[in-house]
Amino acid sequence: MGDGLVDLVSAVVGRVHGLFIEPSGTVNSIDRPAAQSPTVPAQAREVEVAVVGLSQGCGTTTISAALALAFSGPHRAVNLVALDGRSGDVEQSRLGHVRVWQVPSVLTVPEEVAQYGGVVARVAGGRTTGTGTAATVWDLSAAEAIRGGQVLPDVDVVVALAHADSDPALADLASELLLKRCRRLLLVANRAQPGTAWDTCCELLVPESRVAKLVARGRLPGGAFGEALQQLATRVEENS
Repeated sequence: MGDGLVDLVSAVVGRVHGLFIEPSGTVNSIDRPAAQSPTVPAQAREVEVAVVGLSQGCGTTTISAALALAFSGPHRAVNLVALDGRSGDVEQSRLGHVRVWQVPSVLTVPEEVAQYGGVVARVAGGRTTGTGTAATVWDLSAAEAIRGGQVLPDVDVVVALAHADSDPALADLASELLLKRCRRLLLVANRAQPGTAWDTCCELLVPESRVAKLVARGRLPGGAFGEALQQLATRVEENS
């Protein structure tokens, strides 16, 4: 790790500890019996997934956020790690129960991005915390796919996201190339309708929805869109 990355990681660790470590005078959990610790449902698993856009404007940010919301629950810490074009320190916010982390553009080397995002996810609950399981979702738009490329071999599943207006054959070819760099891959078509060429090459179709904008407010919509994202979350877990 370069000196700059070490400094950034140290800053993240310090910030996260400041956010989540209770003051020394707090004794809320001293007398809590171990038997009363929350149990993890059998279906909940550790999972790390990257949503990779195959073209500009295919909806990577919305689908990544919706997938993170589909994973969230009382027994699971969920982190959404996104690459953006801004510089400076790491930015942390919330989307419903999901913690959203922006990896700053000062990190340009793919290996450093993967290391940095991994540290953020683990310190903030991206792996087992002792009280539940965790899910980490990477938001890798087409513009940031090269910069975040080193993430792909490390995650459990890569979701290759295509726009319904693109060519299914080209999306299928791109998926085959991506599969050489990752463990498992699911090709998903966004804003797609059944009865088209996407039926034969995609793992899942996500329908266009006017209520998809609710995702930006931290809510997973119901209806066909919400059902599709729940199905995607289930398939990711089954392949993790």
